[in-house]
Order: sequence, then C-alpha cells, then structure tokens
Amino acid sequence: MGQSSITDFDLAFNNIAIAVKDIKTAVKWYGDVLGFELVSETYFEPIEANIAFISRPGLSLELVNPKSVETVPELLVDPPAHVGFAGYKAIVFDVDDLAGFTQHLRSHEVTILWAEQALNDEGLKSTLFRDFDGNLINVFNRT
Repeated sequence: MGQSSITDFDLAFNNIAIAVKDIKTAVKWYGDVLGFELVSETYFEPIEANIAFISRPGLSLELVNPKSVETVPELLVDPPAHVGFAGYKAIVFDVDDLAGFTQHLRSHEVTILWAEQALNDEGLKSTLFRDFDGNLINVFNRT
C-alpha cells in the first residue's frame, strides 16, 4: 500500500470557533448585527463549555463559552499592532455593498476601527470592527 497524499482527502471548511464571555449575548449580537441564526446548543464536557452553533447561508460559527474565559490584552490591540502577535487576527467576510453594510454597523453602534479603507490599487476596501467581546471582524467589498 502506497503513502497517501493530502489531495487524497476531501478537506472542507466547517466553521470558526470563537470563545465568548456570555453565550446568550453572543448569539443575540451575531444574530442582530450579522444575521446569524441559532442552529443548536450543547454542553461539551471535555472542555467544560457551553457551545452554540450559529449559521447563515454559507457561513457557520461555533460560539464557545467555558466556565472561565479571559481577555488577552495583546489580542485586543488596534491595527497595525494587531499583526505583531502570532495567532488569530480577524474573521474576514465579503459583502456586495460595503458602504451599506458599514452604515448597518453604525446603526447598531458597533465599534468600527476603520470604514471602507482602501487596501490596494484595484479597488479592494474593507471595514474593520469589533464584536461585543472585542474580537476583530473584517469585511471586504466583493469585487
């Protein structure tokens, strides 16, 4: 029997897991601000955490709420310092109307770090903001 290659496996993206301080607040925020709907909730004993699976078409998030969760100050620094630490930087989405989406965020009083910021000469722009726990979320215009 020969050695397998990574291309022998059908690897597919499942979700992004985010540790949150309050599961009910997280489900509500991601629902109200980003349109996610609750799919299921469970308790996962090995990590002693409540978990909520939320989704919207083509996207799934796993909200994890352990008994104790701490905010790491280094992960909450503003750009450009946020890229100075190895690890998670931001959840990144695409949207077809960045200006309208940015206005939607403002109407929900979301903390916006930059709005419709030009990222390159080809017209790519993004709006970078924080969720209620301070996690970075970046939304690019779909070009």
